[in-house]
Amino acid sequence: MPPSTKQSVSLGLEDGKIYEIAVFQAERQSNASTFKITLGGFNTAPSECHAN
Repeated sequence: MPPSTKQSVSLGLEDGKIYEIAVFQAERQSNASTFKITLGGFNTAPSECHAN
């Protein structure tokens, strides 16, 4: 099993602004997944999408 990788970066985000997060993941193993993403400091309230 590969070693765990953790990385923190400063992106210059400003409190109170809205940002989009796009995550792309390619699964290379056919029998097990090791993908994990952890995000903190976000508004976790559910959002609603409405058709125009």
